[in-house]
This record gives sequence, C-alpha cells and structure tokens, in this order.
Amino acid sequence: MDVWSFCKTGGHVESKDITLEFPRLAGDDHLLRCVVHSWTVRGHVNSRSECVVTLTGAFSGWFSCTVCEQAVEQRLTFERNLILKTSESEADAYDDESLDEITDVIACVGDVNLRDWLEDEILLACPMFSRHDTCEGNTSPELSSYKQRASRDDTAVEQEREVQRPFANLSDLLKGSKK
Repeated sequence: MDVWSFCKTGGHVESKDITLEFPRLAGDDHLLRCVVHSWTVRGHVNSRSECVVTLTGAFSGWFSCTVCEQAVEQRLTFERNLILKTSESEADAYDDESLDEITDVIACVGDVNLRDWLEDEILLACPMFSRHDTCEGNTSPELSSYKQRASRDDTAVEQEREVQRPFANLSDLLKGSKK
C-alpha cells in the first residue's frame, strides 16, 4: 500500500472492512491464543504537514503464567501514531522531545504492509510477564523452595551490608600512629 497517498487522502480502514490473518502471533511461544476484536488504521496530515498513520485496536490474549504456566487471559488495547519520514537520517534527526508516549517517527521509503504494522503493535502491546492474581498461594514446591532460598539469600546480603563498616577502625589506627 502507498501509505503516503493513504495519509494525504485521509485514508481509513478497519476490521469490519477487511479480515486479516496475523501469522507471527501464531508463532509466539508466550502468546498461547489471540483474538483480535477490532483494529483501525487512519491516515492524515498533521499541522506540521507531516503524514501520520494512527493504528488502534483491541484484542484478547491468553499468555503463559510465569508462576503456574497456565493460561492468563488479558484484554488489551493499543494506539500508536507513526509520523512518516522519507529517510532514516530524517527520522533520526526528528526532535524526540516533542513526541508523546504513543507517537513514533519512522522512515518509510516505499509501499508498506499495514497488516505487518498492526501485528507489530499487537505484539508490542503484549506483556513481557503474565501472572494470575491468585498464583502467589498456588505455587509449585520447586518454585516455593526457590523463593525461600532467594529470601534467605537477600537476608544474608542485608546482614552482610550491616556488618561491613570499612572505616570503623580508622580512629584506632590514627590514635596508634600519634604515639
């Protein structure tokens, strides 16, 4: 798709218009299942005469719990504004201080596959670590013993920090050198 023309003409496309398959989502080990509820891609020209693509969407993901390894369902949304530049150097030179947390600047030198951009945003919206709220009490014996060992190790480090006083004997040394 010519995304530049899409932006200049105020293009708009959404999930009710086109059904897309997202193959990279199927290959993600952490993402057990994903149902994309809706997505929208809008193009426009902003007040600075820059072409901007806005990607929004909502999906449900079933992720592997880091504690019990069972599925954790989460409903997630994403929103991203992509300001298009004609080269990497132009994109790199853009003033990042003027951007908010949902806006990025990218180099776009040719046609793009909007499905890939949508899939990128879905993957970026996925949590790195998922966990059930109730898993804390339902841990496996191996994980419980690991947590106990880690807790003991943390306590030992704290005790060691309290004992270490590198200048505690300095006054005795100074008194001894005056004699």
